Amino acid sequence: GADTLTEVLDRVPGITGFRSGWLTSPQQAAYFGDFQRIRIFYDGLEIDPLDPRNNGIHDLSFIQLWQLEEVRIEPGATELRVHLQSWRVRNTTPATRVDVSTGDLETNTYRGFYGKRFNKGQILQIGAYQLSTADTRNAGDADQVSMFGRTGVAGGKWSVDASFTRTHRDR
Repeated sequence: GADTLTEVLDRVPGITGFRSGWLTSPQQAAYFGDFQRIRIFYDGLEIDPLDPRNNGIHDLSFIQLWQLEEVRIEPGATELRVHLQSWRVRNTTPATRVDVSTGDLETNTYRGFYGKRFNKGQILQIGAYQLSTADTRNAGDADQVSMFGRTGVAGGKWSVDASFTRTHRDR
């Protein structure tokens, strides 16, 4: 039921989450008081914090939960590892899903998925997500559009896979 990775991490002992506003505002978390003790892996590869304004700290609001199949958290003595597994399609029957929701502060979300594995080993997955909110009390107005896609082919002992994710935000 969490909307952001910060909401998931808030339930872990030793984590302190920091937010400047509502859903799309910048969000960070510290593990036992240190912001740089949190390492995030996406499909087995570590994500580097790329925004130089954050001094090597992840902005957790940019990590999209809607396109994930699994979130696994491994607390350790000196660091917390977060493993994110992207959505996968395993069947030749097409998988589709559409979610529409609305709520407080003029918050509206739209999300849709389509995925299919073909008989000769090819795969096609696409998804899109749109969030808009108008929080005039806490300066949390935002509009965000995210897209996800994957295509690939597998045969015998080999496979080729290409995926993309794109997020655009106005706040």
